[in-house]
Formats: sequence, C-alpha cells, structure tokens
Amino acid sequence: MDGEDLRSRARLALKEGRLTARPVVEHEMRELIEELFIHQAELDIQNEELRGAQLELEKSRQRYMTLFSTIPVACFVVDLAGFVQDVNRMAIRQFRSVQHRLVGQPLLLLAASKDHMRLLAHVAAARRGEPVETAEYLFYRLDGTVFTGLFDCASFDDSGSVVCSVVDISDRKHAMEAMTEAKAQMEQALNAKTRFLATASHDLRQPVHALTLFMEALEQREPGQDITPIVERLRQATDSLRSLLDGLLDLSRVEGGLITPELSLFSSADIMHRLELEFSAIAQQKGLRFKTFAPDVELWCDPQLVERILRNILSNAIRYTDQGGVLFGARRRGGRLRFEIWDSGIGIPEDQLDVIFEDFHQVGNSGRNREGGLGLGLSIVSRLAAMTGCRVSVKSQLRKGSCFSVEVPLRTESLA
Repeated sequence: MDGEDLRSRARLALKEGRLTARPVVEHEMRELIEELFIHQAELDIQNEELRGAQLELEKSRQRYMTLFSTIPVACFVVDLAGFVQDVNRMAIRQFRSVQHRLVGQPLLLLAASKDHMRLLAHVAAARRGEPVETAEYLFYRLDGTVFTGLFDCASFDDSGSVVCSVVDISDRKHAMEAMTEAKAQMEQALNAKTRFLATASHDLRQPVHALTLFMEALEQREPGQDITPIVERLRQATDSLRSLLDGLLDLSRVEGGLITPELSLFSSADIMHRLELEFSAIAQQKGLRFKTFAPDVELWCDPQLVERILRNILSNAIRYTDQGGVLFGARRRGGRLRFEIWDSGIGIPEDQLDVIFEDFHQVGNSGRNREGGLGLGLSIVSRLAAMTGCRVSVKSQLRKGSCFSVEVPLRTESLA
C-alpha cells in the first residue's frame, strides 16, 4: 500500500465520520498516520539523496569545466550540426582568437579546405562511437596564419556532440624536417668524402707513376742521348703533383677551420692591378686578349681571401679558353662591388652549373687530364665565399663562354 492510497483512505474515513465512530476506526487511523509518517520519512531521505546527487553532479560539472578550461591542450565541443559550442583557454590561445569569435563557428572554418572531407569522416566516426586514431590536419588561425595540428575527438553526450583536441606540432615537424635534412646532408658529405678520397687517390697515383717511368727512362738512356724531353716531362709531373698537393692542403685547411677571415678596408684597384699583372702574361702566352675595367672603391672584407677567390676563377677562365680572351671587370650593385670574369671558352652545360663547385668536378675533362686542372679551384672558391660573406654566381652558354660573378661588400657608412 503506497502513501497515496493511505491518504485516500484517511480522507474517505474523515468524510464518512468513521474516524470517531468506533474504536476500531481510531486504531486504523493511527496505523494510517504511522504509515504516512514512515512514507514521509522515506520521501525526506530520497529528497536528501537527490539533493546530494545533484550536488555531486554540480561538483563533477565544475571539475569538468575546470579541467576543460585549464588542460594544456586546445579543446572544443562540436555539436551535431558541426558548430563549435565551447572552447577552452588553450584553444583561444592556439587559434589566436577570443571565445566569442570561436563559439558558433563551423569546425570546417578552422581547417584547410583540402582536409575537410577527412575531418568530417573523422568526426562522424567518433560520433558513432567507433575507435579513431589521431591524424594530422592543416588548421587556420583566425589571424590567417597556418599550423599543422594533431587532431583527435570522442563522443561527448547523447545529443551527438563530440569533444575535440588539437595539438600544434608545427615546431615538431620543423625539427623533424631539419633532422631529416641534416641527415641527408651528412650522408651527402660522407658520399662526397668517399668520392673525394677515391679521386684524390687516383690523381695522386698518376704523377707519381709518371715520375717512376721517367726515372726509369733516365736510367736506361744511351750515352750521349738528349735527356731534355725526359727532364721536361719530369718537371710537368712534378708540377702536377705539387699542384694537387697544394690544392688538397688548401682544401683541408679551409674545411678544418684553419683559415679565419680577417676583415679590413682595402682598395679594389690594388687587387685588380696585381691580378692583371699576373694573368695578362699567362693570357698572352696562350694568344688570348686580357682586358680589365673597374671603379676604384674601398671594400670591407678579407683582401687575401678575396684575391684568392678571384685568382682561382681567372685561372680557370684562361685554362678553358683557347681563342678570344678574358674580360675582368667590376661594377657597383647596391652595397656591394660585383667582380665579373667573362671568357670566350668552352662554356658549361646547363645541367652542370650546380655541380661545378663540387670537389674534383671538371667540365670537359672526364679523362682526368692533369693539364685540365684538378677540379679543386671552384670547390675552394665556394668555401672561401661562404666564409667571407661573398656571393658567387655563374652563367654560361655551351661553346660560347662563361661569366663568373663575385660580390664583395663595400665600405659601410658606419666605417666611414
């Protein structure tokens, strides 16, 4: 018998006057009242339990809101229609916005268009309660900047809402890309070093072997035989060996950090005059024209290293030019003086313009003829230019000639 039945019986008894008619009725009334008190107590207990449950629910909601708000991961709640219902502080910070600008926005507005279909499928799977894995998407901040985010989501409630999280992994990706690039550069350096040692070994053996043969020829000569040709070849072999060793030692000093740029003011005319005296005679011996032109300006760099860079390029220009001539000039370009070395030589194929600065690389000398040089000159040029802050560039046309440019900083106003 429930409380409502007891109340109905009590009202009926009072109405009919039976509560005071007989002692039996009084007894039943007392039982009814006792039962009513019991049920009242039970209701009070249930109400107390309900209030306790409501209080715990509110505390739980507060804990959730605190956790949602302070968790160091960008989180937001997305409703069934795909609109953002709520965001936490980290999401506001990560998307560089304010709460009222994020809440009410479509989720797809925050993602790159190329990722929309994948993102929708990801959210739909989570809404159905299916297990989903984190995935990378491209996200747009409201200030227009872009970042790569690691996205995850899970079902939030029975209304179809989902809670989503986004972790900015742009720095991590950049670090990984840098590590990958560094690894590739290391492997490239190791491969280059292997090729370097193999080529150097080959090139060193050639003049040494030639010296051995010429020495044997001297020992086997007939009395009175003219040894001038043999001596000349011995000299050539010795020059090749000395040139190769000098190049290897120079390259080793540069790579080993034994050469340190010493910046100072110097005149462009002084360097060009010394190089003109040196190379005009060499060009004349080959029947080539050698002309120079340049303004006399003060430069701020290491004069010895700049002269060495230009000397290596001029040496190549004359070596690979058989007719015509070499033009050595300079002109101002902004805050720099650009030295230019033009030649009418064999030129450089377009597909080799990026590799001519590698160790032992030579154009038109696949047979490693020592008269064609060693292939270390431009390699040293590249390293010295990087050390001094000079800029080296090249343009060329096959069988018509080449132009190498070296840009050197001018004297700055602060040094005036």
